[in-house]
Amino acid sequence: MTVQICVLFALLAVPYTAARAQPIPLPFEESFRGPQLDPGWKVDLSHANKMLIADGGLKIVARQNTYAHIRRPLQTDLVRVEAELRPDNAVSWIASLFLYWDAGNWCQISVLPDGMVYTVELIDGRYSETRPVVSEKLGRECLAIELAADCVRYQYSRLR
Repeated sequence: MTVQICVLFALLAVPYTAARAQPIPLPFEESFRGPQLDPGWKVDLSHANKMLIADGGLKIVARQNTYAHIRRPLQTDLVRVEAELRPDNAVSWIASLFLYWDAGNWCQISVLPDGMVYTVELIDGRYSETRPVVSEKLGRECLAIELAADCVRYQYSRLR
């Protein structure tokens, strides 16, 4: 699977950490246009998967149904996280955008191989998932998660 990721605003994930990092000054934007990945990002790859900065973005090359991701602590609330993804045909481990605020509270937006947008939440012990109908198979997709004071918003749009 080849996934092209270009973060437009904020970051890809906010992992749970026991030691609190300093909050990132907002707005935070990562374009992945430098010669290498900023050391603030933690890379996690299955064996033989690769991650490199190329073609104006972060390119993740991974075998289907394996993991390959980056994460960075944000340490703040009320954020919007946005990324451009080009998913492949993997089924169980798909191109996704996650927002974690601790181990038991997180949300995800993904594009499935059939073109459906898929959202999952685990918030305060409540698990829910939705699959809104999308009329055409998606290619490059802009996905966003917005964490507000009293809700989580998911947004997606096709990039041609």
